[in-house]
Amino acid sequence: MELPAEEQVKSAKRRAAWAIVVAVIACVVLGGVLLSQRAERTPEPGRQSEIAEPDDNDEVTVYVTRTGTKYHRGSCRYLSRSKIPMKLSKAKARYHPCRVCKPPE
Repeated sequence: MELPAEEQVKSAKRRAAWAIVVAVIACVVLGGVLLSQRAERTPEPGRQSEIAEPDDNDEVTVYVTRTGTKYHRGSCRYLSRSKIPMKLSKAKARYHPCRVCKPPE
């Protein structure tokens, strides 16, 4: 049994609309993934100076959290709740480096 011409047109329009919705969602998701991958590879402005600026003791300052097991750069996204400064030599003895911000080891 065939649908009337009007119903066929409406059905085709609905299918086209859903195809557009799916395509837009796919573009948004794929774009977000690509942007996050690019952000991980691209250093933030001013980040170079943070990589290894020794202070008077020839030590680099890294940061830990109150409850974490990793040490971080000052700009790491995982430091949003607590940010406790610590010398790298002490941090290396108790913590592991963060895989996201890749602090000095």
